[in-house]
Amino acid sequence: MKDHSRRTFLRTSALGLAAAGTLPACGAKSQSQAPLNKTEVPFELGIASYTFRKFSLEETLAMTVRLAVRNIAFKSFHLPLDSTPEQIEAAVVKVKEAGLNLYGCGVVYMNNENEVNNAFEYARLGGMKVIIGVPGHDLLPLVEKKGQKLARAEEKLRGHAVQTAQLMAKYGKAAAVALSARKIRTSDVAGVLEKGSKLGDRFYELVLEAERKALSKRFR
Repeated sequence: MKDHSRRTFLRTSALGLAAAGTLPACGAKSQSQAPLNKTEVPFELGIASYTFRKFSLEETLAMTVRLAVRNIAFKSFHLPLDSTPEQIEAAVVKVKEAGLNLYGCGVVYMNNENEVNNAFEYARLGGMKVIIGVPGHDLLPLVEKKGQKLARAEEKLRGHAVQTAQLMAKYGKAAAVALSARKIRTSDVAGVLEKGSKLGDRFYELVLEAERKALSKRFR
């Protein structure tokens, strides 16, 4: 793909972030019955329910199915952090009935030990493997201790999720656009954002250059 086309894609990604919450509302029943596409891709996509923050849980699940995305992470709009075990179980049932995978939650802000404990218990009860969290710096040792029970593969995913959350918290939309680039690591994205995070021609060139370097490493 030519650089011009890639630049267009990155610009479109930025516009898509602003427009993501503007999908037209349709009946939940008709959406839930829409068949999932069978196209195979070498990775799995997920969606943050924050995208549908102005819609109910049922509408959010139906629209996610309509988009043919199987993985979803809940924001507290759709399952409050202070939900009872029974309420969490009921929400999980709805997710499974929709044929979706509730893989995580977030962004979850943690300002004290009680909020850390609550976040991990919330994720455990919901069968979530990922917490997109923003704990206070003084709480990082506790969060690390809580996360030690994760399997090795989950540990790697957790590290990536933590790095991604940190970039999003610091750079916002620019981080989301840079993270949409192909085959680049979060450390590469951080390097791009440190050089410039204002959306514009220079920023897109930095992202494209990071893509080129990442792709060249694969064929050495």
